[in-house]
Amino acid sequence: MIKPKPAYIPDASSKNCLNQFGLWHNSNRLLSKENVRNYSFALMSKFLMLALLLIISFTSTTFAQEVIEVRGKVVSADDQSELIGANVFEKGTLNNGASTDFNGEFTLRVPIGATLVVSYIGFEKTEVKVVGKKTLLIELNQETLELESAVVVGIGYGKIKKADATGSVTAISPKDFNQGSIASPQELLIGKASGVVASTLGGSAGAGTKIRIRGGSSITGNNDPLIVVDNIPLESSGISGMANPLSTINPNDIESISILKDASATAIYGSRASNGVIIITTKKGKIFDPNASSKLTVNYNGNVSLATPADLLEVFSGDEFRSIIKDRVDNYGLTAEALNRLGNANTDWQDEIYENAFSTDHNLSFNHAISGIPYRVSLGYLRQGGILKYNSIDRKNVSFATSPSLFDGALDIDLNASLSLIDNNFSNTDAIGSALQFDPSQPIKNGNKRYGGYTAWTLLGEGIDGTPINIATHNPVETEK
Repeated sequence: MIKPKPAYIPDASSKNCLNQFGLWHNSNRLLSKENVRNYSFALMSKFLMLALLLIISFTSTTFAQEVIEVRGKVVSADDQSELIGANVFEKGTLNNGASTDFNGEFTLRVPIGATLVVSYIGFEKTEVKVVGKKTLLIELNQETLELESAVVVGIGYGKIKKADATGSVTAISPKDFNQGSIASPQELLIGKASGVVASTLGGSAGAGTKIRIRGGSSITGNNDPLIVVDNIPLESSGISGMANPLSTINPNDIESISILKDASATAIYGSRASNGVIIITTKKGKIFDPNASSKLTVNYNGNVSLATPADLLEVFSGDEFRSIIKDRVDNYGLTAEALNRLGNANTDWQDEIYENAFSTDHNLSFNHAISGIPYRVSLGYLRQGGILKYNSIDRKNVSFATSPSLFDGALDIDLNASLSLIDNNFSNTDAIGSALQFDPSQPIKNGNKRYGGYTAWTLLGEGIDGTPINIATHNPVETEK
Protein backbone atom coordinates (compact mmCIF):
# COMPACT_ATOMS: atom_id res chain seq x y z
CA MET A 1 0.00 0.00 0.00
CA ILE A 2 1.35 3.38 -1.06
CA LYS A 3 1.89 5.84 1.66
CA PRO A 4 -0.02 9.08 0.87
CA LYS A 5 1.92 12.38 0.63
CA PRO A 6 1.09 14.97 3.26
CA ALA A 7 -1.21 17.75 2.14
CA TYR A 8 0.08 21.28 1.83
CA ILE A 9 -2.18 24.05 3.14
CA PRO A 10 -1.10 27.48 1.88
CA ASP A 11 -1.17 30.37 4.26
CA ALA A 12 -3.40 33.47 3.82
CA SER A 13 -0.84 35.52 1.83
CA SER A 14 -0.24 32.65 -0.61
CA LYS A 15 -4.00 32.22 -1.08
CA ASN A 16 -4.40 35.91 -1.97
CA CYS A 17 -1.58 35.68 -4.52
CA LEU A 18 -3.02 32.52 -6.08
CA ASN A 19 -6.48 34.10 -6.22
CA GLN A 20 -5.19 37.12 -8.13
CA PHE A 21 -3.87 34.92 -10.90
CA GLY A 22 -6.74 32.48 -10.95
CA LEU A 23 -4.82 29.66 -9.34
CA TRP A 24 -6.98 29.36 -6.21
CA HIS A 25 -10.65 28.65 -6.81
CA ASN A 26 -11.82 27.08 -3.59
CA SER A 27 -10.62 28.16 -0.24
CA ASN A 28 -11.50 24.71 1.10
CA ARG A 29 -9.42 22.95 -1.60
CA LEU A 30 -6.04 21.62 -0.54
CA LEU A 31 -3.10 21.77 -2.97
CA SER A 32 -0.05 19.65 -2.91
CA LYS A 33 3.43 21.17 -3.18
CA GLU A 34 3.74 19.62 -6.64
CA ASN A 35 0.61 21.38 -7.87
CA VAL A 36 1.79 24.71 -6.48
CA ARG A 37 5.11 24.17 -8.27
CA ASN A 38 3.27 23.60 -11.57
CA TYR A 39 1.18 26.70 -11.07
CA SER A 40 4.32 28.74 -10.33
CA PHE A 41 5.92 27.50 -13.56
CA ALA A 42 2.84 28.51 -15.57
CA LEU A 43 2.87 31.92 -13.89
CA MET A 44 6.54 32.41 -14.75
CA SER A 45 5.91 31.43 -18.40
CA LYS A 46 3.20 34.08 -18.68
CA PHE A 47 5.58 36.67 -17.25
CA LEU A 48 8.32 35.72 -19.74
CA MET A 49 5.97 35.86 -22.74
CA LEU A 50 4.72 39.28 -21.68
CA ALA A 51 8.29 40.56 -21.21
CA LEU A 52 9.36 39.21 -24.62
CA LEU A 53 6.46 40.95 -26.36
CA LEU A 54 7.37 44.23 -24.67
CA ILE A 55 11.04 43.91 -25.74
CA ILE A 56 10.12 43.18 -29.38
CA SER A 57 7.74 46.12 -29.47
CA PHE A 58 10.37 48.41 -27.98
CA THR A 59 13.08 47.21 -30.38
CA SER A 60 10.85 47.73 -33.42
CA THR A 61 10.04 51.23 -32.25
CA THR A 62 13.73 51.94 -31.64
CA PHE A 63 14.81 50.66 -35.13
CA ALA A 64 12.11 52.67 -36.83
CA GLN A 65 13.41 55.77 -35.12
CA GLU A 66 17.06 55.20 -36.32
CA VAL A 67 16.28 55.49 -40.06
CA ILE A 68 17.10 59.03 -41.18
CA GLU A 69 17.08 60.94 -44.46
CA VAL A 70 20.58 61.78 -45.60
CA ARG A 71 21.28 64.55 -48.07
CA GLY A 72 24.65 64.95 -49.69
CA LYS A 73 26.72 66.35 -52.52
CA VAL A 74 29.40 64.52 -54.51
CA VAL A 75 32.25 66.62 -55.92
CA SER A 76 35.72 66.13 -57.40
CA ALA A 77 38.53 66.43 -54.88
CA ASP A 78 40.70 68.24 -57.46
CA ASP A 79 38.53 71.23 -58.44
CA GLN A 80 35.35 70.77 -56.33
CA SER A 81 33.23 70.42 -59.48
CA GLU A 82 29.91 68.59 -59.17
CA LEU A 83 29.83 64.97 -60.35
CA ILE A 84 26.56 64.37 -62.17
CA GLY A 85 25.21 60.81 -62.20
CA ALA A 86 27.42 59.45 -59.40
CA ASN A 87 26.06 56.28 -57.80
CA VAL A 88 25.33 56.25 -54.05
CA PHE A 89 24.29 52.94 -52.46
CA GLU A 90 23.87 51.64 -48.96
CA LYS A 91 26.53 48.99 -48.50
CA GLY A 92 25.15 45.49 -48.25
CA THR A 93 21.91 46.29 -50.09
CA LEU A 94 20.92 45.98 -53.72
CA ASN A 95 17.90 48.28 -53.94
CA ASN A 96 18.61 51.17 -51.58
CA GLY A 97 20.49 53.70 -53.66
CA ALA A 98 20.33 56.94 -55.61
CA SER A 99 22.13 58.94 -58.31
CA THR A 100 23.31 62.53 -58.06
CA ASP A 101 21.39 65.21 -59.99
CA PHE A 102 22.72 68.10 -62.12
CA ASN A 103 24.03 69.77 -58.98
CA GLY A 104 25.77 66.61 -57.78
CA GLU A 105 23.26 66.23 -54.92
CA PHE A 106 21.38 63.17 -53.69
CA THR A 107 18.83 62.16 -51.03
CA LEU A 108 18.71 58.71 -49.42
CA ARG A 109 17.02 57.15 -46.38
CA VAL A 110 19.40 54.91 -44.41
CA PRO A 111 19.79 53.77 -40.80
CA ILE A 112 22.24 55.55 -38.56
CA GLY A 113 25.56 53.70 -38.70
CA ALA A 114 25.06 52.54 -42.29
CA THR A 115 27.90 52.84 -44.85
CA LEU A 116 27.39 54.61 -48.16
CA VAL A 117 29.35 53.42 -51.23
CA VAL A 118 29.94 56.24 -53.74
CA SER A 119 31.31 55.54 -57.24
CA TYR A 120 31.80 57.47 -60.46
CA ILE A 121 33.53 56.63 -63.75
CA GLY A 122 37.15 57.75 -63.73
CA PHE A 123 37.19 58.23 -59.94
CA GLU A 124 38.11 56.00 -57.05
CA LYS A 125 35.27 54.31 -55.17
CA THR A 126 34.72 55.82 -51.71
CA GLU A 127 32.89 54.58 -48.60
CA VAL A 128 31.31 57.01 -46.08
CA LYS A 129 29.77 55.99 -42.76
CA VAL A 130 26.58 57.74 -41.62
CA VAL A 131 27.22 58.65 -37.97
CA GLY A 132 24.74 61.41 -37.21
CA LYS A 133 25.11 64.05 -39.89
CA LYS A 134 22.17 64.47 -42.21
CA THR A 135 24.16 66.53 -44.77
CA LEU A 136 27.32 65.09 -46.31
CA LEU A 137 29.99 66.50 -48.64
CA ILE A 138 31.70 63.60 -50.39
CA GLU A 139 34.91 64.18 -52.37
CA LEU A 140 36.13 61.63 -54.93
CA ASN A 141 39.74 61.37 -56.09
CA GLN A 142 40.54 60.74 -59.74
CA GLU A 143 41.54 57.17 -60.52
CA THR A 144 45.14 56.69 -61.62
CA LEU A 145 45.84 53.76 -63.95
CA GLU A 146 49.22 52.08 -63.87
CA LEU A 147 51.05 51.79 -67.18
CA GLU A 148 50.78 48.02 -67.15
CA SER A 149 46.99 48.06 -66.76
CA ALA A 150 46.31 49.29 -70.29
CA VAL A 151 47.87 48.24 -73.58
CA VAL A 152 48.37 51.31 -75.77
CA VAL A 153 48.34 50.85 -79.52
CA GLY A 154 49.17 53.20 -82.37
CA ILE A 155 46.42 53.69 -84.92
CA GLY A 156 48.10 56.12 -87.31
CA TYR A 157 46.71 59.40 -86.00
CA GLY A 158 47.25 58.85 -82.28
CA LYS A 159 47.29 56.30 -79.48
CA ILE A 160 44.38 54.64 -77.71
CA LYS A 161 43.79 51.72 -75.39
CA LYS A 162 43.58 48.42 -77.20
CA ALA A 163 40.16 47.77 -75.63
CA ASP A 164 38.84 51.03 -77.13
CA ALA A 165 39.98 50.33 -80.70
CA THR A 166 37.08 49.63 -83.05
CA GLY A 167 39.09 48.00 -85.86
CA SER A 168 41.04 44.76 -85.81
CA VAL A 169 44.28 45.71 -84.05
CA THR A 170 47.01 43.53 -82.58
CA ALA A 171 49.44 45.12 -80.13
CA ILE A 172 52.77 43.44 -79.40
CA SER A 173 54.79 44.76 -76.46
CA PRO A 174 58.44 43.97 -75.57
CA LYS A 175 57.41 41.19 -73.18
CA ASP A 176 55.78 39.41 -76.16
CA PHE A 177 58.73 39.72 -78.54
CA ASN A 178 60.66 36.67 -79.68
CA GLN A 179 63.87 36.27 -77.73
CA GLY A 180 67.35 35.32 -78.88
CA SER A 181 69.55 36.61 -81.66
CA ILE A 182 67.23 39.01 -83.49
CA ALA A 183 68.70 40.97 -86.41
CA SER A 184 65.53 42.47 -87.89
CA PRO A 185 62.24 43.85 -86.45
CA GLN A 186 60.23 41.44 -88.61
CA GLU A 187 61.67 38.51 -86.68
CA LEU A 188 59.93 39.82 -83.57
CA LEU A 189 56.55 39.12 -85.20
CA ILE A 190 57.00 35.49 -86.18
CA GLY A 191 54.19 33.49 -84.57
CA LYS A 192 52.95 36.41 -82.44
CA ALA A 193 49.74 37.60 -84.14
CA SER A 194 46.77 35.73 -85.55
CA GLY A 195 46.24 36.23 -89.26
CA VAL A 196 49.81 37.47 -89.70
CA VAL A 197 52.30 35.16 -91.42
CA ALA A 198 55.95 36.21 -91.20
CA SER A 199 58.59 33.95 -92.76
CA THR A 200 62.27 34.62 -93.42
CA LEU A 201 63.47 34.61 -97.02
CA GLY A 202 66.26 32.08 -96.66
CA GLY A 203 68.83 31.49 -93.98
CA SER A 204 71.41 34.07 -95.02
CA ALA A 205 72.56 36.70 -92.54
CA GLY A 206 70.32 39.78 -92.55
CA ALA A 207 67.81 38.14 -94.88
CA GLY A 208 64.46 39.82 -95.36
CA THR A 209 61.14 38.58 -94.07
CA LYS A 210 57.95 38.13 -96.08
CA ILE A 211 54.89 39.34 -94.16
CA ARG A 212 51.32 38.64 -95.17
CA ILE A 213 48.34 39.97 -93.23
CA ARG A 214 45.23 37.85 -93.80
CA GLY A 215 46.71 36.40 -96.98
CA GLY A 216 47.49 38.02 -100.32
CA SER A 217 44.97 40.14 -102.18
CA SER A 218 46.63 40.33 -105.59
CA ILE A 219 48.12 37.80 -108.01
CA THR A 220 50.51 40.14 -109.79
CA GLY A 221 50.54 43.20 -107.53
CA ASN A 222 52.39 43.94 -104.31
CA ASN A 223 51.02 42.13 -101.25
CA ASP A 224 53.41 43.61 -98.69
CA PRO A 225 51.84 45.58 -95.81
CA LEU A 226 52.65 49.24 -95.29
CA ILE A 227 55.28 49.74 -92.60
CA VAL A 228 55.22 52.95 -90.56
CA VAL A 229 58.09 53.81 -88.21
CA ASP A 230 57.38 56.66 -85.77
CA ASN A 231 54.61 57.99 -88.06
CA ILE A 232 56.87 57.91 -91.15
CA PRO A 233 55.73 55.46 -93.87
CA LEU A 234 58.48 53.43 -95.54
CA GLU A 235 58.58 52.59 -99.21
CA SER A 236 57.88 48.93 -99.90
CA SER A 237 60.44 48.86 -102.74
CA GLY A 238 63.23 48.88 -100.15
CA ILE A 239 66.74 50.29 -100.41
CA SER A 240 69.13 49.34 -103.18
CA GLY A 241 71.99 47.16 -101.97
CA MET A 242 70.18 45.98 -98.85
CA ALA A 243 68.52 42.62 -98.38
CA ASN A 244 66.17 44.03 -95.77
CA PRO A 245 65.52 47.77 -95.36
CA LEU A 246 64.12 47.27 -91.84
CA SER A 247 67.48 45.90 -90.70
CA THR A 248 68.50 49.55 -90.26
CA ILE A 249 66.34 49.59 -87.12
CA ASN A 250 67.81 48.11 -83.98
CA PRO A 251 65.17 45.72 -82.53
CA ASN A 252 66.33 46.74 -79.05
CA ASP A 253 65.06 50.30 -79.73
CA ILE A 254 61.47 49.18 -80.45
CA GLU A 255 58.87 50.00 -77.80
CA SER A 256 55.84 48.34 -79.42
CA ILE A 257 54.45 47.05 -82.71
CA SER A 258 50.80 47.53 -83.71
CA ILE A 259 49.24 45.67 -86.63
CA LEU A 260 46.14 47.10 -88.36
CA LYS A 261 44.51 44.22 -90.18
CA ASP A 262 41.24 45.38 -91.68
CA ALA A 263 40.15 47.87 -94.32
CA SER A 264 39.74 50.68 -91.80
CA ALA A 265 43.50 51.28 -92.19
CA THR A 266 42.88 52.61 -95.72
CA ALA A 267 40.94 55.51 -94.22
CA ILE A 268 44.19 56.64 -92.61
CA TYR A 269 46.90 55.82 -95.16
CA GLY A 270 44.96 55.36 -98.39
CA SER A 271 45.08 52.50 -100.87
CA ARG A 272 48.69 51.61 -100.05
CA ALA A 273 47.39 50.29 -96.73
CA SER A 274 45.04 47.80 -98.42
CA ASN A 275 47.34 44.94 -97.36
CA GLY A 276 47.39 46.05 -93.74
CA VAL A 277 49.66 48.33 -91.74
CA ILE A 278 52.50 47.58 -89.32
CA ILE A 279 53.17 50.52 -87.00
CA ILE A 280 56.51 50.48 -85.20
CA THR A 281 57.04 52.81 -82.24
CA THR A 282 60.58 53.30 -80.95
CA LYS A 283 61.57 53.95 -77.36
CA LYS A 284 61.66 57.49 -76.00
CA GLY A 285 63.19 59.12 -72.97
CA LYS A 286 61.21 58.65 -69.77
CA ILE A 287 60.94 60.39 -66.42
CA PHE A 288 60.33 57.55 -63.95
CA ASP A 289 59.53 59.82 -60.98
CA PRO A 290 58.46 63.41 -61.78
CA ASN A 291 58.82 64.44 -58.11
CA ALA A 292 62.38 63.21 -57.76
CA SER A 293 65.61 64.38 -59.33
CA SER A 294 66.29 62.47 -62.52
CA LYS A 295 69.02 59.86 -62.35
CA LEU A 296 71.00 58.48 -65.22
CA THR A 297 69.78 54.97 -66.07
CA VAL A 298 72.08 52.67 -68.01
CA ASN A 299 70.89 49.41 -69.57
CA TYR A 300 72.95 46.79 -71.35
CA ASN A 301 72.03 43.54 -73.01
CA GLY A 302 73.97 41.28 -75.28
CA ASN A 303 74.12 37.76 -76.62
CA VAL A 304 76.48 35.45 -78.44
CA SER A 305 75.25 32.60 -80.64
CA LEU A 306 76.64 29.91 -82.88
CA ALA A 307 74.82 28.46 -85.89
CA THR A 308 75.82 25.19 -87.49
CA PRO A 309 74.59 23.52 -90.71
CA ALA A 310 72.47 20.44 -90.03
CA ASP A 311 71.03 17.55 -92.02
CA LEU A 312 73.30 17.86 -95.05
CA LEU A 313 72.37 15.71 -98.03
CA GLU A 314 74.29 12.49 -98.56
CA VAL A 315 76.42 12.63 -101.73
CA PHE A 316 78.96 10.31 -103.37
CA SER A 317 82.58 10.51 -102.35
CA GLY A 318 85.31 10.72 -105.01
CA ASP A 319 86.06 6.99 -104.79
CA GLU A 320 82.38 6.05 -105.08
CA PHE A 321 81.93 8.34 -108.06
CA ARG A 322 84.96 6.86 -109.84
CA SER A 323 83.59 3.34 -109.27
CA ILE A 324 80.24 4.33 -110.77
CA ILE A 325 81.87 5.84 -113.88
CA LYS A 326 84.09 2.76 -114.38
CA ASP A 327 81.01 0.54 -114.14
CA ARG A 328 79.25 2.63 -116.76
CA VAL A 329 82.26 2.38 -119.09
CA ASP A 330 82.65 -1.38 -118.60
CA ASN A 331 79.01 -2.41 -118.72
CA TYR A 332 76.89 0.34 -120.20
CA GLY A 333 78.89 1.66 -123.15
CA LEU A 334 80.03 4.97 -121.70
CA THR A 335 83.05 6.32 -123.57
CA ALA A 336 86.44 5.73 -121.95
CA GLU A 337 87.16 9.46 -122.21
CA ALA A 338 84.97 9.87 -119.12
CA LEU A 339 87.58 8.04 -117.05
CA ASN A 340 90.26 10.42 -118.31
CA ARG A 341 88.24 13.42 -117.14
CA LEU A 342 88.01 12.16 -113.53
CA GLY A 343 90.29 13.51 -110.85
CA ASN A 344 92.08 11.81 -108.01
CA ALA A 345 90.61 13.83 -105.07
CA ASN A 346 87.85 13.10 -102.56
CA THR A 347 86.10 16.45 -102.15
CA ASP A 348 82.93 16.95 -100.12
CA TRP A 349 81.74 20.17 -101.68
CA GLN A 350 79.09 20.75 -98.98
CA ASP A 351 81.81 20.86 -96.35
CA GLU A 352 83.68 23.37 -98.48
CA ILE A 353 80.83 25.89 -98.80
CA TYR A 354 79.30 25.67 -95.31
CA GLU A 355 80.80 26.76 -91.99
CA ASN A 356 79.85 27.34 -88.36
CA ALA A 357 78.48 30.90 -88.09
CA PHE A 358 79.37 33.07 -85.10
CA SER A 359 77.03 35.96 -84.20
CA THR A 360 77.09 38.59 -81.49
CA ASP A 361 74.75 41.43 -80.57
CA HIS A 362 75.41 44.19 -78.00
CA ASN A 363 73.16 47.09 -76.98
CA LEU A 364 73.82 49.93 -74.56
CA SER A 365 71.25 52.64 -73.72
CA PHE A 366 71.24 55.74 -71.50
CA ASN A 367 68.06 57.30 -70.12
CA HIS A 368 68.19 60.68 -68.39
CA ALA A 369 66.40 64.03 -68.07
CA ILE A 370 67.83 67.54 -68.02
CA SER A 371 65.60 70.33 -66.65
CA GLY A 372 62.58 68.04 -66.93
CA ILE A 373 63.32 67.16 -70.58
CA PRO A 374 63.82 63.38 -70.94
CA TYR A 375 66.12 61.91 -73.53
CA ARG A 376 67.43 58.50 -74.53
CA VAL A 377 70.66 57.57 -76.30
CA SER A 378 71.34 54.05 -77.50
CA LEU A 379 74.30 52.31 -79.10
CA GLY A 380 74.05 48.98 -80.87
CA TYR A 381 76.42 46.61 -82.60
CA LEU A 382 75.47 43.47 -84.50
CA ARG A 383 77.75 41.00 -86.21
CA GLN A 384 75.88 38.08 -87.74
CA GLY A 385 77.51 35.41 -89.83
CA GLY A 386 75.80 33.07 -92.25
CA ILE A 387 76.41 29.34 -92.48
CA LEU A 388 77.20 29.85 -96.16
CA LYS A 389 80.80 31.04 -96.32
CA TYR A 390 81.52 34.72 -96.96
CA ASN A 391 77.97 35.71 -95.96
CA SER A 392 77.65 38.21 -93.09
CA ILE A 393 76.07 41.45 -91.92
CA ASP A 394 77.81 44.02 -89.75
CA ARG A 395 75.61 46.79 -88.32
CA LYS A 396 76.35 49.74 -86.08
CA ASN A 397 73.47 51.85 -84.71
CA VAL A 398 73.35 55.17 -82.88
CA SER A 399 69.99 56.70 -81.96
CA PHE A 400 68.82 59.72 -80.00
CA ALA A 401 65.26 60.39 -78.85
CA THR A 402 63.77 63.15 -76.74
CA SER A 403 60.17 64.07 -75.95
CA PRO A 404 59.92 67.45 -74.17
CA SER A 405 56.56 68.74 -72.93
CA LEU A 406 56.20 72.53 -73.03
CA PHE A 407 53.68 75.10 -71.79
CA ASP A 408 52.41 72.93 -68.94
CA GLY A 409 51.74 69.98 -71.21
CA ALA A 410 49.99 72.00 -73.94
CA LEU A 411 52.73 71.19 -76.47
CA ASP A 412 54.43 67.80 -76.79
CA ILE A 413 57.40 67.36 -79.10
CA ASP A 414 58.94 64.07 -80.25
CA LEU A 415 62.41 64.30 -81.76
CA ASN A 416 64.16 61.20 -83.10
CA ALA A 417 67.50 60.84 -84.87
CA SER A 418 69.14 57.60 -85.95
CA LEU A 419 72.34 56.66 -87.75
CA SER A 420 73.00 53.16 -89.10
CA LEU A 421 76.16 51.85 -90.75
CA ILE A 422 75.58 48.48 -92.38
CA ASP A 423 78.07 46.29 -94.20
CA ASN A 424 76.40 43.43 -96.09
CA ASN A 425 78.45 40.61 -97.58
CA PHE A 426 76.29 38.56 -99.92
CA SER A 427 77.13 35.00 -100.99
CA ASN A 428 75.93 33.41 -104.18
CA THR A 429 73.31 30.87 -103.14
CA ASP A 430 73.85 29.05 -106.49
CA ALA A 431 76.81 27.42 -104.76
CA ILE A 432 74.35 25.27 -102.77
CA GLY A 433 73.07 23.55 -105.91
CA SER A 434 76.55 23.31 -107.42
CA ALA A 435 77.83 21.52 -104.30
CA LEU A 436 75.35 18.71 -104.96
CA GLN A 437 76.22 18.36 -108.65
CA PHE A 438 79.93 19.08 -109.04
CA ASP A 439 82.35 16.16 -109.59
CA PRO A 440 83.55 14.98 -106.13
CA SER A 441 86.72 13.54 -107.69
CA GLN A 442 87.98 17.01 -108.63
CA PRO A 443 90.13 19.11 -106.32
CA ILE A 444 89.16 22.61 -105.29
CA LYS A 445 92.07 24.02 -107.30
CA ASN A 446 93.92 22.39 -110.17
CA GLY A 447 96.65 24.97 -110.72
CA ASN A 448 95.20 26.77 -113.75
CA LYS A 449 96.11 30.40 -114.33
CA ARG A 450 92.95 31.54 -116.05
CA TYR A 451 90.30 30.90 -113.38
CA GLY A 452 92.20 31.86 -110.26
CA GLY A 453 93.42 28.32 -109.85
CA TYR A 454 89.89 26.98 -109.21
CA THR A 455 88.94 23.81 -111.05
CA ALA A 456 86.70 24.52 -114.06
CA TRP A 457 85.35 22.47 -116.93
CA THR A 458 87.03 23.35 -120.23
CA LEU A 459 86.72 22.10 -123.80
CA LEU A 460 88.42 18.81 -124.64
CA GLY A 461 91.97 19.15 -125.86
CA GLU A 462 92.44 22.72 -124.56
CA GLY A 463 93.80 21.82 -121.13
CA ILE A 464 92.99 23.36 -117.75
CA ASP A 465 93.36 26.92 -119.13
CA GLY A 466 91.12 26.28 -122.12
CA THR A 467 87.73 27.71 -123.04
CA PRO A 468 85.16 27.20 -120.26
CA ILE A 469 82.07 25.10 -120.78
CA ASN A 470 79.39 27.50 -119.55
CA ILE A 471 76.58 24.95 -119.47
CA ALA A 472 78.60 22.73 -117.14
CA THR A 473 78.30 22.93 -113.35
CA HIS A 474 80.58 25.60 -111.90
CA ASN A 475 83.01 25.13 -109.04
CA PRO A 476 80.93 25.71 -105.85
CA VAL A 477 83.74 27.37 -103.93
CA GLU A 478 84.40 29.82 -106.73
CA THR A 479 80.70 30.43 -107.24
CA GLU A 480 79.90 31.44 -103.64
CA LYS A 481 82.50 34.23 -103.57
